Amino acid sequence: MDWVSTTPVEGSQNEAKSLEEFLADDNLLAIFAHRTNLLLQRSAMRLQGKLSDKKTHPLDAWNDSQVFYLNSLSKAYGEHFGVMMFHRFLQRLKSGEVKTNDDTKECFQILYQLHALSRIDADLGTFRDGDYLSSEMGEWVKD
Repeated sequence: MDWVSTTPVEGSQNEAKSLEEFLADDNLLAIFAHRTNLLLQRSAMRLQGKLSDKKTHPLDAWNDSQVFYLNSLSKAYGEHFGVMMFHRFLQRLKSGEVKTNDDTKECFQILYQLHALSRIDADLGTFRDGDYLSSEMGEWVKD
């Protein structure tokens, strides 16, 4: 799980400066990794905060803090996993490991971008949270 970040991701921003950079395979994958890490870290921080109150039973701390975050996290990880698998397949196509024609490669490239953009659009609020994606990037997703 090389995508898990031990450094806080809250407050970081996507560094794409153009639509072309934004749509780059690795950047789209990084966007999904950021959201998954953000939700994972928030979940852990919320639980830690609840557990720091010595009056709260650990089970109550879990129930009071994890239901929303883990539900959101599981959905985010599922989408992240799908994008990771699509990304790996694209890399295999581009390297020639999987033999196909140029039209098929182009088709898969477009499908990867459309899939990623549709998932970003469906949860744009979380992706924009903390300005990881700028308002301009939000417009690129909508267009």
